[in-house]
Amino acid sequence: MANAYAVPDGALDAPAETSGSGTLSRVLAEAFGSFVLVLGVLSIGVYSFLNQSGAIGVALTGGLAYAAALIAVGHVSGGWFNPAITLAQAIAGRVRWAEVPLYWIAQLVGGFAAGGLLFGTLPDKLYELLGKEDNYGLYAQGANGWGDFSPLYTLSQGGATFEMLQAGIVELLASAALAGIALAVGTRNRAAMAAAGGFGLAALTVVAYPVTGAGLNPVRSTVAAVFANDWGGVSGQVWLFWVAPLVGAAIAALFAVAFGPQESPEDAAYDESDDADDDVDDDVDDDRTGTADDDDTAAADKKSD
Repeated sequence: MANAYAVPDGALDAPAETSGSGTLSRVLAEAFGSFVLVLGVLSIGVYSFLNQSGAIGVALTGGLAYAAALIAVGHVSGGWFNPAITLAQAIAGRVRWAEVPLYWIAQLVGGFAAGGLLFGTLPDKLYELLGKEDNYGLYAQGANGWGDFSPLYTLSQGGATFEMLQAGIVELLASAALAGIALAVGTRNRAAMAAAGGFGLAALTVVAYPVTGAGLNPVRSTVAAVFANDWGGVSGQVWLFWVAPLVGAAIAALFAVAFGPQESPEDAAYDESDDADDDVDDDVDDDRTGTADDDDTAAADKKSD
Protein backbone atom coordinates (compact mmCIF):
# COMPACT_ATOMS: atom_id res chain seq x y z
CA MET A 1 0.00 0.00 0.00
CA ALA A 2 1.34 3.44 -0.93
CA ASN A 3 1.29 6.25 1.57
CA ALA A 4 -1.21 8.98 0.85
CA TYR A 5 1.26 11.72 1.75
CA ALA A 6 3.87 10.66 -0.80
CA VAL A 7 3.80 11.63 -4.45
CA PRO A 8 5.61 10.01 -7.38
CA ASP A 9 9.13 11.13 -8.20
CA GLY A 10 9.14 14.23 -10.34
CA ALA A 11 5.54 15.17 -9.54
CA LEU A 12 6.70 18.63 -8.49
CA ASP A 13 8.06 19.17 -11.99
CA ALA A 14 4.49 19.78 -13.12
CA PRO A 15 2.15 20.70 -10.24
CA ALA A 16 -1.50 19.79 -10.73
CA GLU A 17 -2.64 23.33 -11.59
CA THR A 18 0.22 24.39 -13.83
CA SER A 19 2.67 22.94 -16.30
CA GLY A 20 6.31 23.50 -17.05
CA SER A 21 7.24 24.59 -13.52
CA GLY A 22 10.90 23.68 -13.39
CA THR A 23 13.33 24.11 -10.54
CA LEU A 24 14.08 27.76 -11.36
CA SER A 25 10.38 28.65 -11.41
CA ARG A 26 9.81 26.97 -8.06
CA VAL A 27 12.84 28.62 -6.47
CA LEU A 28 11.75 32.07 -7.66
CA ALA A 29 8.24 31.42 -6.40
CA GLU A 30 9.58 30.52 -2.95
CA ALA A 31 11.70 33.68 -2.88
CA PHE A 32 8.69 35.81 -3.81
CA GLY A 33 6.42 34.19 -1.24
CA SER A 34 9.03 34.55 1.50
CA PHE A 35 9.49 38.20 0.57
CA VAL A 36 5.76 38.90 0.93
CA LEU A 37 5.45 36.99 4.21
CA VAL A 38 8.52 38.45 5.92
CA LEU A 39 7.78 41.99 4.75
CA GLY A 40 4.30 41.82 6.25
CA VAL A 41 5.31 40.27 9.57
CA LEU A 42 8.38 42.44 10.17
CA SER A 43 6.61 45.65 9.14
CA ILE A 44 3.91 45.15 11.74
CA GLY A 45 6.58 44.34 14.33
CA VAL A 46 8.94 47.22 13.60
CA TYR A 47 6.11 49.76 13.57
CA SER A 48 4.28 48.24 16.52
CA PHE A 49 4.73 51.49 18.47
CA LEU A 50 2.46 53.21 15.94
CA ASN A 51 -0.24 50.64 15.28
CA GLN A 52 -0.50 49.19 18.80
CA SER A 53 -1.71 46.03 17.11
CA GLY A 54 -0.29 43.43 19.49
CA ALA A 55 -0.77 39.73 18.86
CA ILE A 56 -3.96 40.12 16.82
CA GLY A 57 -2.36 42.57 14.41
CA VAL A 58 0.72 40.40 13.92
CA ALA A 59 -1.47 37.31 13.47
CA LEU A 60 -3.78 38.90 10.90
CA THR A 61 -0.90 40.42 8.96
CA GLY A 62 1.05 37.17 8.86
CA GLY A 63 -2.01 35.09 8.00
CA LEU A 64 -3.18 37.39 5.21
CA ALA A 65 0.32 37.73 3.75
CA TYR A 66 0.75 33.96 3.79
CA ALA A 67 -2.66 33.40 2.18
CA ALA A 68 -1.98 35.98 -0.54
CA ALA A 69 1.40 34.44 -1.38
CA LEU A 70 -0.14 30.96 -1.47
CA ILE A 71 -2.81 32.09 -3.91
CA ALA A 72 -0.24 33.84 -6.10
CA VAL A 73 2.47 31.20 -6.42
CA GLY A 74 1.51 28.22 -4.28
CA HIS A 75 0.61 26.20 -7.37
CA VAL A 76 4.11 26.74 -8.76
CA SER A 77 6.34 25.73 -5.85
CA GLY A 78 3.98 24.24 -3.30
CA GLY A 79 3.94 27.44 -1.26
CA TRP A 80 6.17 26.53 1.67
CA PHE A 81 7.95 29.89 2.27
CA ASN A 82 9.40 28.33 5.41
CA PRO A 83 12.44 26.04 5.83
CA ALA A 84 10.59 23.99 8.45
CA ILE A 85 7.64 23.26 6.16
CA THR A 86 10.05 22.50 3.31
CA LEU A 87 11.76 19.92 5.53
CA ALA A 88 8.40 18.35 6.39
CA GLN A 89 7.48 18.10 2.72
CA ALA A 90 10.83 16.45 1.93
CA ILE A 91 10.36 13.87 4.69
CA ALA A 92 6.87 13.18 3.31
CA GLY A 93 8.32 12.62 -0.16
CA ARG A 94 6.88 15.70 -1.85
CA VAL A 95 10.16 17.54 -2.44
CA ARG A 96 13.39 15.97 -3.65
CA TRP A 97 16.09 16.20 -1.00
CA ALA A 98 18.50 17.68 -3.55
CA GLU A 99 16.16 20.67 -3.92
CA VAL A 100 15.77 21.39 -0.19
CA PRO A 101 18.94 23.56 0.01
CA LEU A 102 17.77 25.51 -3.05
CA TYR A 103 14.41 26.15 -1.41
CA TRP A 104 16.07 27.27 1.81
CA ILE A 105 18.43 29.62 0.00
CA ALA A 106 15.56 31.10 -2.00
CA GLN A 107 13.51 31.61 1.15
CA LEU A 108 16.42 33.34 2.87
CA VAL A 109 17.07 35.56 -0.16
CA GLY A 110 13.43 36.60 -0.31
CA GLY A 111 13.32 37.21 3.44
CA PHE A 112 16.48 39.31 3.50
CA ALA A 113 15.28 41.30 0.49
CA ALA A 114 12.16 42.18 2.48
CA GLY A 115 14.21 42.99 5.58
CA GLY A 116 16.60 45.17 3.60
CA LEU A 117 13.76 47.05 1.93
CA LEU A 118 12.12 47.76 5.25
CA PHE A 119 15.40 48.78 6.88
CA GLY A 120 16.27 51.10 4.00
CA THR A 121 12.94 52.92 4.19
CA LEU A 122 12.86 53.63 7.93
CA PRO A 123 12.41 57.37 8.55
CA ASP A 124 15.49 59.32 9.62
CA LYS A 125 15.82 60.03 13.35
CA LEU A 126 12.76 57.92 14.12
CA TYR A 127 14.85 55.81 16.47
CA GLU A 128 15.76 58.92 18.49
CA LEU A 129 12.11 59.81 18.98
CA LEU A 130 11.53 56.32 20.37
CA GLY A 131 14.56 56.37 22.65
CA LYS A 132 16.54 53.84 20.59
CA GLU A 133 20.25 54.06 19.85
CA ASP A 134 19.84 53.39 16.13
CA ASN A 135 17.55 51.76 13.58
CA TYR A 136 18.71 48.33 14.72
CA GLY A 137 16.84 48.96 17.93
CA LEU A 138 13.60 49.23 15.96
CA TYR A 139 14.17 45.78 14.50
CA ALA A 140 14.70 44.36 17.97
CA GLN A 141 10.99 45.03 18.56
CA GLY A 142 10.14 42.49 15.86
CA ALA A 143 12.76 39.88 16.83
CA ASN A 144 11.92 36.61 18.56
CA GLY A 145 13.29 35.79 21.98
CA TRP A 146 12.74 34.52 25.48
CA GLY A 147 13.63 35.73 28.98
CA ASP A 148 14.08 39.49 28.95
CA PHE A 149 13.19 39.47 25.25
CA SER A 150 9.89 37.66 25.61
CA PRO A 151 6.86 39.88 24.85
CA LEU A 152 5.43 38.84 28.20
CA TYR A 153 8.42 40.42 29.95
CA THR A 154 7.61 43.75 28.31
CA LEU A 155 3.85 43.45 28.78
CA SER A 156 4.25 42.65 32.48
CA GLN A 157 6.97 45.30 32.93
CA GLY A 158 9.43 42.65 34.02
CA GLY A 159 7.06 40.90 36.37
CA ALA A 160 6.89 37.61 34.42
CA THR A 161 8.53 35.96 31.44
CA PHE A 162 9.03 32.69 29.58
CA GLU A 163 12.37 30.93 29.75
CA MET A 164 14.21 29.00 27.03
CA LEU A 165 12.62 25.60 27.63
CA GLN A 166 9.11 27.01 27.60
CA ALA A 167 9.86 29.04 24.48
CA GLY A 168 11.32 26.00 22.72
CA ILE A 169 8.33 23.80 23.50
CA VAL A 170 5.84 26.39 22.26
CA GLU A 171 7.78 27.00 19.03
CA LEU A 172 8.17 23.26 18.44
CA LEU A 173 4.50 22.46 18.92
CA ALA A 174 3.24 25.43 16.94
CA SER A 175 5.59 24.65 14.06
CA ALA A 176 4.52 21.01 14.12
CA ALA A 177 0.89 22.09 13.84
CA LEU A 178 1.66 24.48 10.99
CA ALA A 179 3.58 21.79 9.09
CA GLY A 180 0.76 19.33 9.71
CA ILE A 181 -1.72 21.74 8.15
CA ALA A 182 0.48 22.14 5.07
CA LEU A 183 0.85 18.38 4.71
CA ALA A 184 -2.87 17.75 5.08
CA VAL A 185 -4.06 20.39 2.63
CA GLY A 186 -1.64 19.65 -0.22
CA THR A 187 -1.30 21.82 -3.34
CA ARG A 188 -4.21 20.93 -5.61
CA ASN A 189 -6.66 23.57 -4.41
CA ARG A 190 -5.25 27.06 -3.99
CA ALA A 191 -8.31 28.33 -2.15
CA ALA A 192 -8.01 25.55 0.41
CA MET A 193 -4.26 26.17 0.72
CA ALA A 194 -4.80 29.88 1.34
CA ALA A 195 -7.63 29.41 3.82
CA ALA A 196 -5.99 26.64 5.84
CA GLY A 197 -2.51 28.15 5.72
CA GLY A 198 -3.61 31.71 6.49
CA PHE A 199 -6.01 30.86 9.30
CA GLY A 200 -3.62 28.27 10.69
CA LEU A 201 -0.70 30.70 10.83
CA ALA A 202 -2.87 33.42 12.34
CA ALA A 203 -4.26 31.18 15.09
CA LEU A 204 -0.85 29.75 15.99
CA THR A 205 0.65 33.24 16.04
CA VAL A 206 -1.89 34.36 18.64
CA VAL A 207 -0.91 31.38 20.79
CA ALA A 208 2.85 31.80 20.48
CA TYR A 209 3.13 35.59 20.43
CA PRO A 210 3.19 36.26 24.19
CA VAL A 211 5.89 33.63 24.62
CA THR A 212 8.41 34.36 21.87
CA GLY A 213 6.86 36.86 19.51
CA ALA A 214 5.76 33.90 17.33
CA GLY A 215 8.69 32.87 15.19
CA LEU A 216 7.33 29.68 13.55
CA ASN A 217 9.57 30.38 10.56
CA PRO A 218 13.40 30.32 10.72
CA VAL A 219 13.68 32.82 7.86
CA ARG A 220 11.48 35.39 9.56
CA SER A 221 13.39 34.94 12.84
CA THR A 222 16.82 35.12 11.16
CA VAL A 223 16.07 38.30 9.23
CA ALA A 224 14.81 40.04 12.37
CA ALA A 225 17.81 38.83 14.39
CA VAL A 226 20.37 39.99 11.82
CA PHE A 227 18.88 43.45 11.43
CA ALA A 228 18.43 43.81 15.20
CA ASN A 229 22.24 43.36 15.41
CA ASP A 230 22.23 42.55 19.12
CA TRP A 231 24.29 39.36 19.24
CA GLY A 232 24.84 39.61 22.95
CA GLY A 233 21.08 39.77 23.43
CA VAL A 234 18.04 38.96 21.31
CA SER A 235 19.97 38.23 18.10
CA GLY A 236 22.02 35.60 19.90
CA GLN A 237 18.86 33.62 20.64
CA VAL A 238 18.00 32.99 16.98
CA TRP A 239 19.42 29.45 17.04
CA LEU A 240 16.38 28.24 19.01
CA PHE A 241 14.11 29.53 16.26
CA TRP A 242 15.82 27.20 13.80
CA VAL A 243 16.08 24.13 16.01
CA ALA A 244 12.54 24.13 17.43
CA PRO A 245 10.64 24.71 14.14
CA LEU A 246 12.74 22.17 12.23
CA VAL A 247 12.31 19.50 14.90
CA GLY A 248 8.59 20.22 15.18
CA ALA A 249 8.07 20.04 11.42
CA ALA A 250 10.06 16.79 11.21
CA ILE A 251 7.91 15.22 13.92
CA ALA A 252 4.74 16.27 12.09
CA ALA A 253 6.01 14.77 8.84
CA LEU A 254 6.97 11.49 10.48
CA PHE A 255 3.52 11.21 12.04
CA ALA A 256 1.90 11.98 8.69
CA VAL A 257 3.91 9.28 6.94
CA ALA A 258 3.41 6.70 9.68
CA PHE A 259 -0.24 7.27 10.54
CA GLY A 260 -1.70 9.01 7.52
CA PRO A 261 -4.49 7.37 5.49
CA GLN A 262 -3.33 4.67 3.11
CA GLU A 263 -4.41 4.19 -0.50
CA SER A 264 -3.65 1.76 -3.29
CA PRO A 265 -1.03 2.57 -5.95
CA GLU A 266 -3.85 2.96 -8.44
CA ASP A 267 -5.57 5.55 -6.27
CA ALA A 268 -2.30 7.36 -5.57
CA ALA A 269 -1.69 7.68 -9.31
CA TYR A 270 -5.21 9.02 -9.89
CA ASP A 271 -5.32 12.51 -11.32
CA GLU A 272 -8.15 14.80 -12.34
CA SER A 273 -6.81 14.64 -15.88
CA ASP A 274 -7.83 10.97 -15.91
CA ASP A 275 -11.47 12.07 -15.93
CA ALA A 276 -10.85 14.23 -18.95
CA ASP A 277 -9.05 11.40 -20.72
CA ASP A 278 -11.93 9.04 -19.93
CA ASP A 279 -14.43 11.54 -21.31
CA VAL A 280 -12.42 11.89 -24.50
CA ASP A 281 -12.15 8.12 -24.86
CA ASP A 282 -15.90 7.74 -24.32
CA ASP A 283 -16.62 10.37 -26.96
CA VAL A 284 -14.32 8.66 -29.42
CA ASP A 285 -15.95 5.28 -28.74
CA ASP A 286 -19.40 6.80 -29.19
CA ASP A 287 -18.36 8.38 -32.49
CA ARG A 288 -16.94 5.10 -33.71
CA THR A 289 -20.06 3.19 -32.65
CA GLY A 290 -22.32 5.70 -34.31
CA THR A 291 -20.32 5.55 -37.53
CA ALA A 292 -20.41 1.77 -37.55
CA ASP A 293 -24.20 1.74 -37.02
CA ASP A 294 -24.70 4.21 -39.87
CA ASP A 295 -22.61 2.04 -42.21
CA ASP A 296 -24.59 -1.09 -41.31
CA THR A 297 -27.90 0.70 -41.92
CA ALA A 298 -26.75 1.98 -45.31
CA ALA A 299 -25.59 -1.46 -46.33
CA ALA A 300 -28.93 -3.02 -45.35
CA ASP A 301 -30.90 -0.44 -47.34
CA LYS A 302 -28.74 -1.00 -50.40
CA LYS A 303 -29.25 -4.80 -50.19
CA SER A 304 -33.03 -4.46 -49.93
CA ASP A 305 -33.06 -2.28 -53.04
